[in-house]
Amino acid sequence: MKRREIREIDAYDPSKGVTFEWSGDAWARIVATGGEVVLRANRPGLTALADCLLALADPEVPVGSHLHLDDFSFLTRDSLSIVLELAAELTDENGRPA
Repeated sequence: MKRREIREIDAYDPSKGVTFEWSGDAWARIVATGGEVVLRANRPGLTALADCLLALADPEVPVGSHLHLDDFSFLTRDSLSIVLELAAELTDENGRPA
């Protein structure tokens, strides 16, 4: 059985950039442990992260657009920061084609 979830995401507006909502009860934490990065979140937090990715995936969003998630904005206080970025091609850590 398949389930399809429909999410309403604000249309991209160049004057505002990529936007999304993070509800008050949503939380997410990113930690590095044993050579892995673990994203741990409650259901509203996972939904908010999905909204971030869907907002970046909008066909009108320019390549290079990105969102910073950190403990000053959306993640828990003890979380690692993460940047979600829209890329046109796979690159290495220096931006060169991989």
